[in-house]
Amino acid sequence: MRARLTLVTALALVAWLASPAIGFSPSGRRWAAGTSITMHLHQGAPSSALLDGAVNWNTVTEGALSTWNPFLNGVAFRVIRDSSASTDLRNGSNNVAWADDVAGDPFGDAVAITRTLYRASDNVIVETDVLFDRSRNWNSYRGNLRSASGGGTLIDVRRVALHEFGHVLGLNHPNDIGQTVTAIMNSRVSNVDALQRDDTDGVAAIYGAVTTAPRDRLLSGARLLPGQSIASANGRFRLLFQTDGNLVLYDDTERSAPWSSNTAGISAGSALMQTDGNLVVYDAQGRDHWSTGTPGNANAYLVVQPDGNLVVYRPDGGTPWDRFRFN
Repeated sequence: MRARLTLVTALALVAWLASPAIGFSPSGRRWAAGTSITMHLHQGAPSSALLDGAVNWNTVTEGALSTWNPFLNGVAFRVIRDSSASTDLRNGSNNVAWADDVAGDPFGDAVAITRTLYRASDNVIVETDVLFDRSRNWNSYRGNLRSASGGGTLIDVRRVALHEFGHVLGLNHPNDIGQTVTAIMNSRVSNVDALQRDDTDGVAAIYGAVTTAPRDRLLSGARLLPGQSIASANGRFRLLFQTDGNLVLYDDTERSAPWSSNTAGISAGSALMQTDGNLVVYDAQGRDHWSTGTPGNANAYLVVQPDGNLVVYRPDGGTPWDRFRFN
């Protein structure tokens, strides 16, 4: 028997107001634990330079997705840049695109709309599409909302994307249920241009709080997303998963890079310390490009040591891999 899927639509409106506090609004829907939420980016290049210096719209929306990732537990956003997938709902892909309408219906007052398919039996999300109204005046910038040269609001795509990706994760508008909070998830675009505590508390309520580990290690099941790093206890050595897909150890005292996974040039996904003990570099499509080759060491973890060594430790203290022995 086929599972019954239900469609729900969430939208963002434009206004010049900010909300001053007290709670998020989960929709009751969520992605299954362990899901890599792969978003297909279709927005392309702007007709003129963006105010924040971003080279294209996809760069901005990808950055908004990565802003959510550190607050997610058990799920994570990945991207496919300049995707060639169709943008139809029920096509099996999660799309971020410009649109002239929403399946034939006008946007109305909304500047962007998120459409979500979920299983009615357990409220698990299976597909989402985020559509931005092409007819609006768009740019990318920080700070208070600005006026467009021809009148009206110059809409910042980044803060709208942050909002819509909150819907993708299962958040609703707190102000729609009478709450007075400062949040990117309020229903109207405002001078709030970044995730707020209420927003991150919201996803923690849905997916669980992110476990805080010592800053020198990557625990079993944890991952580094593009731009994230861990560092040795003395602060000298830093292991960074770069946005070009390369996992690089930096010596910040000598200003050198003594080790890397040599995976630059892939579409960066994550550097995952798998629960089987294997540290693996994945691209955004989920393909592996490098690993320590250490499966079979359940619950092992990676440490950046003060001497600059990278070491995979088993819970019993054994070391199946380190960069000096296996460089």
